[in-house]
Amino acid sequence: MPTSSDLLPPEPFEDPSLTEADQEAHLEALLAEPRSLLDADPESLTHYGRVEMLVQIQQAASRLAALEARALTAAAGLTKRTRRVDVYGEESERRIEITLADEAREEIAAALRLSPGQVHDRLAMARLLQTALPTTGAALESGRITAQHARVICEQARRFDGYDVVLAQDPSLDSPSEAARRAWFVEACTELERRVVPVAERTTPSRTRTAARRAVGSIDADGEERRRQQARRSVDVHLVPLDDGLALLEAWRPAEDAARVHAAIDAQARSAVESPWSIGERRAQALVDAVCGEARSAAVHTEIQVVIDLASLVGASQEPGTVRTGCGPAQTVTAQAVRDLLADPGSPTSLRRMVTDSTTGHLLDRGRRAYAVTGPLRDYLVARDHTCRFPGCSRAAARSQVDHAIPWEHGGATNRVNLGHLCTRHHQLKTHGGWTIERSDPDGSCTWRSPSGRRHDTDPPPF
Repeated sequence: MPTSSDLLPPEPFEDPSLTEADQEAHLEALLAEPRSLLDADPESLTHYGRVEMLVQIQQAASRLAALEARALTAAAGLTKRTRRVDVYGEESERRIEITLADEAREEIAAALRLSPGQVHDRLAMARLLQTALPTTGAALESGRITAQHARVICEQARRFDGYDVVLAQDPSLDSPSEAARRAWFVEACTELERRVVPVAERTTPSRTRTAARRAVGSIDADGEERRRQQARRSVDVHLVPLDDGLALLEAWRPAEDAARVHAAIDAQARSAVESPWSIGERRAQALVDAVCGEARSAAVHTEIQVVIDLASLVGASQEPGTVRTGCGPAQTVTAQAVRDLLADPGSPTSLRRMVTDSTTGHLLDRGRRAYAVTGPLRDYLVARDHTCRFPGCSRAAARSQVDHAIPWEHGGATNRVNLGHLCTRHHQLKTHGGWTIERSDPDGSCTWRSPSGRRHDTDPPPF
């Protein structure tokens, strides 16, 4: 059996003989030559150097992704290359004209051992990065964002009207209406980049996707409502077989309906406090009980948080809102969808005043006008933080623990400046793993210091 010492790292997280500047200089020397990153031995580095080497590898991967994008468009073109072929029927001389588009796609797919569909998606991203999304392409090429961040921005840009024109043909072939659609698409993409690329440069792909979805809804409010109505016609329920005797029951519904269902089954599951099952098992059973008519209790309180600015609530603006449950992710919805939800007589609602910083979007105050709240400070922190405050963690604040940035026993105050949510793992890392919070602000933003001395700034997502 291994002893406790066998489970420890082979050497301290920090080399006590080297300052932080020494470690950075040591790494810089190792990576001085063009091929040194490939030749460097991570085992020869300090812990700080190893983490920095991972950062360098990620930046190199981003630059390679940008290079791949240029290679793809060089091989297949910045727009679809089409070729028309006359085909004659075997039994008649009737001529039929067929169009072959992006023929290089299959050649690339075969060479890379990918499906044509995968190459199609990569090619669409590559073309956007070099036409309508040059700022995103530059951020990828410089290593400031990863390929995942770039993919998220491209996916959202493809929702704008005019995307098909931009990639379908050379601008010189545009009709007046196509030229107008192209110009609008490029303008919308420029605004999308202005809002989202700075987010991508400092946070995770998941939070970048949330910011991009909201930006698309704000930039193209009319189009968002039109897409919402079109998407409603494609809702369905699917059954997907899985391994180990399980199956995935997948229901596509409008976000506001999905939030209501999730809130109801979560509340029903949490009401079964004596159950030996996990919370996930209880939610799954609550869904079965509800659908199959075996629910034992209808007196379960559920709360759905609907966030929308006042102007959009009264119809003076079309800024999108969000719906979320206490433990579920926030989902962007159109302003009209929120107004429809609040107007639904079958959906009992109450309003609560929330005050946010107009510049950052961070929550400053959570009103108590709707109903009496127990633990108002805890409720405020849940609404403010959304998730665990550790860099990149997406664990819901409602499932995390309230932590003192400066420990209470060391004089830390119990207020919104010094309090924030941490999931169990990151709470333990802060308490026992050498991680510290050097700065904690009322809006939920903070600065972490890792055991090796690296600093990470985090912000809660805008309310």
